[in-house]
Amino acid sequence: MIFKAVVTITTKEKRLINQEMKITVRFDGLGELSFSDYTLKPEEYPSLFNAKYQKFEHVNHEYLMITGTHAQRPNIGNYQVKITPLHKVEP
Repeated sequence: MIFKAVVTITTKEKRLINQEMKITVRFDGLGELSFSDYTLKPEEYPSLFNAKYQKFEHVNHEYLMITGTHAQRPNIGNYQVKITPLHKVEP
């Protein structure tokens, strides 16, 4: 499934606020979410999320909050990703 969303990412050192992005969700295996059309610097922001390793929480039927800790990149550290869906692009 692919959809458009407004995304805010907060890491230990950086913050990206209210950026419109295309999100891809795959349900095969463990469930995975990634940003399809927005290039993030991997040393600054997480960009691939797996339901087994991060906490996914649907908040007030409004947005998805993903929280986690990036073990390989201490400058990212603990992070939060808020994803507010706008509309579905593809099934």
